[in-house]
Order: sequence, then C-alpha cells, then structure tokens
Amino acid sequence: MALPDLNSGRRKALRNLATRVCETCWRRHGRRIPVDLEQIAKDADIPVDFRFHKDRLGWIENRNGELRIFIDPELPSVSPPLYRFTLAHELGHFFIPAHWSSLMAGQGIYYEVLPGKLPTLVPEQEANYFAASLLMPDPEFLRQVEGTSLRLTLLRDLKETFAVSLECAAIRHVQTAAGLCAVIVIPPKGQPWMEVSEGLKRMGVNRDSKLAPCGRSPESGDNALGNWFKVPLSKQTLPFAQEVQRYKDGGAIVLLREGFF
Repeated sequence: MALPDLNSGRRKALRNLATRVCETCWRRHGRRIPVDLEQIAKDADIPVDFRFHKDRLGWIENRNGELRIFIDPELPSVSPPLYRFTLAHELGHFFIPAHWSSLMAGQGIYYEVLPGKLPTLVPEQEANYFAASLLMPDPEFLRQVEGTSLRLTLLRDLKETFAVSLECAAIRHVQTAAGLCAVIVIPPKGQPWMEVSEGLKRMGVNRDSKLAPCGRSPESGDNALGNWFKVPLSKQTLPFAQEVQRYKDGGAIVLLREGFF
C-alpha cells in the first residue's frame, strides 16, 4: 500500500492553522515555548481525560455532542514527548475543520496509531502534520533552523527547546528543508520508514522508495546518494553524510544530508 503524502498546499494550510491556534493562545496568555497544549485544550473547552486502552495511546470521540480527548494515563510520566505529540495529534482532529465536522456528525472515532508506525489513513497523516506544526510553530521553528542543516546537534537543541522527541524534530526539519535531506526511522521490529525533503522528491525519491541494504545497519560517516536510493545516474555519486542515533531497544534514526560528514 502506498503511503499518503500530503501535497504542499495541504501542508501549508495545516501549518497556518497550527500557527493561528498558537497565536490565539499567546495573545491570551503570553508567548511561551514549549507550547502549552493543556492551555490550548482548556481555552477551546475540550476535556482531556486519562484512560487506558490496549491498542491506543490516545483518541477523540463524540459523547452526546461533546468532543472529548482520551490519553493513556502512563504517557505523561513514561514519555513526556510522546504524550505531548499524542495530545497535539488529537487537538488536530478538533481544529481541522473536516475532522471536526466528521466527529460532530458521529461518523467515527479518530485515534492515534502506535509509536513506530506511520499512519496509512489521510486524516491521521493530517493530524500528525498538524501536531508537529503545533508543537513547533512556524514563526519559532523557522527562526531556529534558518541557515542550518540536518545534524544531531541541532536536533538535540530543538528537542529541548520544543519538548519533542528527536524523531519529531528530525521529521519537521526535513519537511521544511530547502536542500536534499531525509530521515529514516528504523523501528526495533518491522520495516523502516522515512520522510524526505522536497528536493529529494523532485529526484523521484519518496516514502515508498526502497532502501539499499545499508539501510538496516548504517554507521555514521560519508556515503553516496545512489547507495541509499534509486536516482538518476547523474545523481548517484552525490556525496551524502549520514548520522545515526541508536536506541537501547534496537531502533535507530538515520539522518541523511547532502555533503560530507
């Protein structure tokens, strides 16, 4: 199944919506980074309850005409960045007009997918994109990354500034990058998945592109674009630096950027 990839117009609309939500909160309570998601929910009169579900980290549903968000009670203490992303994702379903209309019409329950998996449903992709844009709103995020390239040192700073995961910061950076770069997420189990910059998309690289064999156990250092992706012959020898962040559970994040390590 091909993974959905939101077009540039839809992405811009979601970023602008997230920025408006943040600016509304800032006008009332002062400009704060990290973004105060609980205050946003409170201002919008959206109850947030904590309830365990064996298959979901969080979800939003219509209960007698009232939309209510539910979050796994262990998330805030076990993984604050994942808790924040899950809450921002569910707020996306509330603020994105088409999602709100669907929920108010009683046409379903939206829910967050499990970590390490990329959603295949377009509404979930939209909520993910909105969530990252709400956690790292354009005015603040673009100022932080202006003139930078995709590096672990930068991502660690973004992680602390915006109270997000390294993975979330990497994906947001790639989505806004002007150059050639990508982030590849290698989960402990299952297939790797990735986000690629607009520049790589113009070369024919997308989320469904097959990774080279080096994609399972990469090391930090120098490589060539053609060793990662199937690209035109003239682009195969483009130098690409790769940085790898490994985790105790066996997973890893690989950063690819044009140039040398």
